[in-house]
Amino acid sequence: AISFLPENETKSNLYKKAVIFGSLGRSYTIIGNNDSALFYYQRSYENFEKSKNYYQLNLALSGLGDIQFKQGNNELALGYYRAALQNCELFPDNLGLIDTYLRLTKLFSSSLNDSAQYYGEKGIVLSMEAKDFQATNEFAFLLYKSCDASNSYGRLKWLEISRNALDSLNNREANSKINNMLLQEENRLLEREETKRLEDEKRQSEINYLLIAVFIILFVISIPLLSNSLLVNARVVVFLSILSLLLIFEFVNLVLHQFIGEWTHHSTLFMLLSMVIIASLLIPMHGKVEK
Repeated sequence: AISFLPENETKSNLYKKAVIFGSLGRSYTIIGNNDSALFYYQRSYENFEKSKNYYQLNLALSGLGDIQFKQGNNELALGYYRAALQNCELFPDNLGLIDTYLRLTKLFSSSLNDSAQYYGEKGIVLSMEAKDFQATNEFAFLLYKSCDASNSYGRLKWLEISRNALDSLNNREANSKINNMLLQEENRLLEREETKRLEDEKRQSEINYLLIAVFIILFVISIPLLSNSLLVNARVVVFLSILSLLLIFEFVNLVLHQFIGEWTHHSTLFMLLSMVIIASLLIPMHGKVEK
């Protein structure tokens, strides 16, 4: 992802950098490299601030909160999560809200049950509306754990929601697996069709080159024959000989253009010099063609 970072410091590019750095932070978080994750989340946050575009800033803030939470700095984590929550409410971003409510519920579930219930209930309503069964299951299980042991009704309620979410999640995962298989097969079919199309184009191009080459050879061979004919004017022969050289030059240019472009890195000056050298090699042929 680093190789795709835009170089110009425009607001648009700064925003792109912020998103890329946030993705890198998330990747390092998943593999447990907290130091690298913290570095990229901070870079992401800085670029969001520079770009003045705060859409999805919650991802960087939540990531920074996750690092602090893992390190046991719950107060710092809470500050980042609340800032992420404000960012989600600003746009609004329901998926971001679900994600942030889940983090806050996890943060409070071990100590402040009332806060865990507050954020958990807000989050589970949104996750059920969005049909996010994975988040619904996590909310329900956290709410179940945060319920007082004497609150049997509440505990049964959250367990029931968790079970239903898991049932729906398993069905969706099965459907998702089939859809992914179909998508992969469709992609393979498209790749085969694209490969066949490119091969057909290449074959047609080779045939065209062959026909042009045969025409030029026959054209060049015919000029000496015409020069010996009393019916053809000498000026016509000179004209045809020059035309044949132009045809040869253009054909050579057509065949070698791609290779010359790669060799010269498409430098206008070097490509021009290459064409001049090729033309100079064809000049001696002028007299031979006329003869």
